[in-house]
Amino acid sequence: MINFLIHSTDSNAKQKILTVAMVNNSLITDIDIKNEIFLTKVLNPNIEELYLENASLQNLIDQIIKNEEIKKNNIQVPEKHIKNLYNNFLIKLNKDDLPNVIKKNIYLKIETEESWAQLIRRKFSWSAYVNINEIEKNISSLNKNSEEEYLIKDKMIKIEKNKKMNTNSINYLNQLKNEALIKIYQ
Repeated sequence: MINFLIHSTDSNAKQKILTVAMVNNSLITDIDIKNEIFLTKVLNPNIEELYLENASLQNLIDQIIKNEEIKKNNIQVPEKHIKNLYNNFLIKLNKDDLPNVIKKNIYLKIETEESWAQLIRRKFSWSAYVNINEIEKNISSLNKNSEEEYLIKDKMIKIEKNKKMNTNSINYLNQLKNEALIKIYQ
């Protein structure tokens, strides 16, 4: 799932690829880290570089663990949906000069995140209960007309459900990370 990109000024130069970490049976190399850093800088040009290498390693570990769980649960998102999200993302990004390997990594990240979201919805939709009485109480104090109240109520319900699903996602990923065999080489 992780791609390699080797930059070299000398076409005959050989670069030694170093293993940085192993997650279960998947390797993360220094090239993977460099690609992730490059991608992060493209997506967040103003990012502070102090923790970028460590954050990139953690992102790759998370992606591997998510992909393993997605495969284990046989989650499949239609390719057409992923391609649409990918194409829309590239249009919004407005970067025509991205290397193909970075474009592929973007595609794989979108595929992973969409599949992960589907997995989380499947596993935890039952726990996304929202107290509608509390929301209605808060809305009634706003003195809005009934159509505005409906729109606000709908939006607040979605926000609360998303908060719960995000919490479930984080907790579930942390649980999987605790169960995973992760070795980081120094």
